[in-house]
Amino acid sequence: MTQEYQYLSEYIIKLDGALNKELLASLTRTFEAGRDIAEHIQEVDLIALAEIQSSHYQNYSTDVMPNIVFNDEGNKYSLELDAIEYNTDEKRLCDLGGKGRSQRFVAFMFIVGSGESAEFRFPSQNVINNCKSGDALIFPPYFSHRFAVSPLGTGSVKTINLYCCMQYQ
Repeated sequence: MTQEYQYLSEYIIKLDGALNKELLASLTRTFEAGRDIAEHIQEVDLIALAEIQSSHYQNYSTDVMPNIVFNDEGNKYSLELDAIEYNTDEKRLCDLGGKGRSQRFVAFMFIVGSGESAEFRFPSQNVINNCKSGDALIFPPYFSHRFAVSPLGTGSVKTINLYCCMQYQ
């Protein structure tokens, strides 16, 4: 039985065309080179992703996230970056939770490669987003927001993910 988190469905935001054509092409080339994205992303691309994150994070944190107070004593904030490829035959539910010494609290998922488009399903929230290359999704990276990806067409779906994190001391 799947637990329902429908009250959290408003935490899933889609940004149509978040990446311009030049940034999308550059990120796709970096991803397809088969190297660790965090180690090989061009600085100009990383800055562009951080600027997109920055321009949307304030509204997301004010208008979407619950009113919570962080105990900021001894905590540091950072961004983490990774990339994931979802294949057509995968049926698993994914989440973007972090490991180690940081706690991810917001995920920006940029779609950089897919056939024509892909369906991102959040079954617990009963939310489906059809995304194409260049779109982005913003959502909490927790177990409550597990999702499945289904490419619509042939090939796989590639995402570059930028996370807002709190580092515990």
